[in-house]
Amino acid sequence: LFRIGEKVYERKDIEVMNPRGLTLKCSHFQPIEAHRPSVKLPVVIYLHGNCGSRLDALECVTALLPTNITVFAFDFSGSGLSEGDFVTLGYYECQDLAAVVDYLLLSKTVSRIGCWGRSMGAVTAIMYGSRDPSIGAIVADSPFASLHQVMMELVQGYRSW
Repeated sequence: LFRIGEKVYERKDIEVMNPRGLTLKCSHFQPIEAHRPSVKLPVVIYLHGNCGSRLDALECVTALLPTNITVFAFDFSGSGLSEGDFVTLGYYECQDLAAVVDYLLLSKTVSRIGCWGRSMGAVTAIMYGSRDPSIGAIVADSPFASLHQVMMELVQGYRSW
């Protein structure tokens, strides 16, 4: 439990299975029941960048919770504490996001869903959101425009080691 102003909030840790059978480690930041204005609240799913984790969502938590918007953060497969050995810069991450969206819709505790992504997470939000009408809004912070260019830059970076 933690407090922002007069309200008390909780972090509920959850595991969600993606379509490839990998366990995603997740955290849902929300008001405790006594401070929850309604059963269903809007949620923003935070999508971290390459080499990031769900911890990157903490700045969003303090900005969004006081406005009665919950925050759902998770480690993409191959990142943080989730299972998996690698990231795909958006391809399989869309499947991870789909599993999270399904979980949230089945929970019956969310009224609307938005995504806030950074870099790889922003690309994932755009790719996934373009085909799922349940995503009502996307904040895309620093998405890359060309996967080919990003891959070439990563290869050049590794060669210089």
